[in-house]
Amino acid sequence: MSTQCDIKNKTGNNLATDALSIEYPHYDITLKLDPHTRFIQVDGKLTVPMKQIKGNEMVFLLDSGMQVNKLTFNNVNVYAKDSVLPKMNYMPAAFKICSIDKLKMNDETSEFAFSYSGTLSELPPYFANTVNSNWVEMGLYYPWFPYSESIKHFTYKLNIHIDSSYNTFGLGKKYAQNATQIIECTFPTNDMVLCASKDVITESWETRKNSMNLYYHTLHDSVVGKLQSDLSAIVSKLGNYFGDEERTLNVILSKRERGGGYGRIGGMFLGGFKTEKYFKSNEGYYRYFAHEFSHMFWHKADANTWEDWLNEGFAE
Repeated sequence: MSTQCDIKNKTGNNLATDALSIEYPHYDITLKLDPHTRFIQVDGKLTVPMKQIKGNEMVFLLDSGMQVNKLTFNNVNVYAKDSVLPKMNYMPAAFKICSIDKLKMNDETSEFAFSYSGTLSELPPYFANTVNSNWVEMGLYYPWFPYSESIKHFTYKLNIHIDSSYNTFGLGKKYAQNATQIIECTFPTNDMVLCASKDVITESWETRKNSMNLYYHTLHDSVVGKLQSDLSAIVSKLGNYFGDEERTLNVILSKRERGGGYGRIGGMFLGGFKTEKYFKSNEGYYRYFAHEFSHMFWHKADANTWEDWLNEGFAE
């Protein structure tokens, strides 16, 4: 049975003055993760400038293995789990946790607060998201964070508590504060992909104003050099066309053998990467990298208009 939650603003809500400068929706999340069991505990909030929301409602989805302890919008409880599984092939384990009528929202900025825990679902083996003791790659295909298609782009700060033998990485920059590993994405992106590995190798360098990072596990130095050369050439050419901007661009060679590759604003995730195939089909890889990186130069464009076909064409 599906339930619709209509939320009215409370008098005196001062959220707008707390985040006057926010341009995009922003997640601030603390995550505890056990890769061995796929158990996660999440506490956080999502601050939403309502001008960014298109349509009349926001529907939020979450992995069905989660037990929700708190789900509020502007301090009002909105949790209403739908027992009917949405027909979304790319999110086979997602359930609707609430539906918020935007027409009832008048605040310039609203806050969505949440707390939940549970064991992430086991996705089909051909999916690009997976969590196990050897490799973690989790994003919206679960989704492990409250996800809404109404929010096209967002920023985030992710505070991660995980066994210290793991290194975590994803989109944006990473750093540590004591035992907490932090990933912060200050530019607008379209997913919150978290990767974790015990034996990842990182190669970092600068190209124009871009901070480039390559994450891999077993590659010969000649392959690493070729990847760096190709990626730098692509970013330099795009910079010549569209201008330079400070960005963090990450390319992650996944430990997955299945599930293929995908691009997000700020990075790419490649499964089943093979050295011999990269050299043999270098032109194809080059075109693919160029296509995905180019999206970062027009991420503000609406992907649901005929003009997006032009952008896709230019990317080729």
